[in-house]
Amino acid sequence: MKETHTLVAVNIGREIKVRDVAKKILKRRIRIPWEEPLYVRISGTHVMVWAFGSFVAVDPKKGDIEKIIETLKPFTDRFAGGKYREEYRVVFTEKLPEEGDEDELEYGFVIDEDECYILDSFEKKYVLKIIGYVLAQSVALERIEGFVDKIMEQSLIILNNLQKGLWFRLKPAISRLAQVMTMRIELLSDLMILTKPSVAWESEELEMLYEAIRDFYEIEDRFEAVDRELESVQELSSIATDIMLASRETILEFLIVLLIVVEILLIVIYG
Repeated sequence: MKETHTLVAVNIGREIKVRDVAKKILKRRIRIPWEEPLYVRISGTHVMVWAFGSFVAVDPKKGDIEKIIETLKPFTDRFAGGKYREEYRVVFTEKLPEEGDEDELEYGFVIDEDECYILDSFEKKYVLKIIGYVLAQSVALERIEGFVDKIMEQSLIILNNLQKGLWFRLKPAISRLAQVMTMRIELLSDLMILTKPSVAWESEELEMLYEAIRDFYEIEDRFEAVDRELESVQELSSIATDIMLASRETILEFLIVLLIVVEILLIVIYG
């Protein structure tokens, strides 16, 4: 007998203030680690909410996702709407498909394109939490990937302006540097990309499931690619800033020399 659950992950911003959500919805104060989800019911749907800006709804009905987004919007920093989302099915079954990967079959699960099959001997709440965690990270990474593409375009515009001789626009370059540093902190710290969730330590099977679903969504590869791009943008912005500062210093030196020459001419003319 099969039991199927649909997980829908959505990233709606850089941060969701889970403590405020708990106070509003659960009517109590709660303190949870950054990588752990807050469990709440919104519009009758079971929802896992992570502080890094993502939530995962379990078996949402039509219209539930929009209601959840509207409920969490007041608690969100840098609200990004609901365009960053993933949907994935989890099927608990007595028998796995035979065409699965040998290592996966050995540990009791098969990862597929749109769904995964899990032996029903697994603790269901742990499985949903692990897969939900990876989905939540994936949609958060998608938002960051879009942001990095934009700042890469903006950095190229700055460099093109430098080639045209526009030396005085320091603010955009400095702004890019600040944005990149903030985003790298979010990648390394907020998303907990390099941190294994505590539930993955419950058993070897759960740990292998976590690693398999993480590999399927290429979390680490995407993280490294984004971090390399951010590093490149940071270097470009830093070089542009140095060139602009050097140009300003040169112009200031020229103006000082020009003022000295004018002053000498005035003394010679008017004695």
